[in-house]
Amino acid sequence: MHRQPHGSQPSQSANRAEVDPVRPLAYRVPVAAKVLGFSRAKLYLEAAAGRIEIKKLGAVAVVTHAECERYLAAAPAKAVAA
Repeated sequence: MHRQPHGSQPSQSANRAEVDPVRPLAYRVPVAAKVLGFSRAKLYLEAAAGRIEIKKLGAVAVVTHAECERYLAAAPAKAVAA
């Protein structure tokens, strides 16, 4: 029988992607807007301009966490006066 080294735990599945159980994979539009720091209307304007993608899950509109991260990473940096 193979033993794990002290202090380590066997993985549940080497092929399964790790998912943080605290962070949702997607947010409804009002929550996504709060996460991004602006209004729901602004989120819809950004989507209409093609800068962020809103997905439909049946009747529910959502923005994935990955899309929120991509949107923020793509935003231009703004110099802040010291």
